[in-house]
Amino acid sequence: MTSKTRVIDAMPDIVRSLVAAAIMELPNATPANLPRVSGVYFAVNEFRDVCYVGCSVDIHQRWSAHGLKSLAKSENWTIYYKEVDYTRFASKEQEEAFYIAILQPTENKVVRCKIQKQRSLS
Repeated sequence: MTSKTRVIDAMPDIVRSLVAAAIMELPNATPANLPRVSGVYFAVNEFRDVCYVGCSVDIHQRWSAHGLKSLAKSENWTIYYKEVDYTRFASKEQEEAFYIAILQPTENKVVRCKIQKQRSLS
C-alpha cells in the first residue's frame, strides 16, 4: 500500500475529525439550558464524541421531549447547536442528514437507515 493510498483511505476519518472539531466551536448549553431556537443540534458526551445529530424548530422543546432522555440522565451531555445555513442547505433536515452522513453518530442508527433507503430508491 502506497502512502497516497493510506491518505485516501484515511480521508473519511480526517473529515469526520475536522467536522467534529468545528462543532465544538459552536454555541452550546446543557440540556436544561437550551435556547428556544430553530436549527440543527449535536449531542456530545463527556468524551467529546458526537453521539446524536438532530434538528428542530425549537431545540429546547425537542430535547425535553426527545427519546434520548434516558441517555441524558446517564451521561454528561453538552448540546451544540446552530441555525440552518440556507446558503448551503435547502432545509434543516438536509443539513441534519449531511452531518449524520459525515459523523455517523451512534444514536442516529434509525435515521442513517432512512437516508440509505431513500438513496437506494432514487
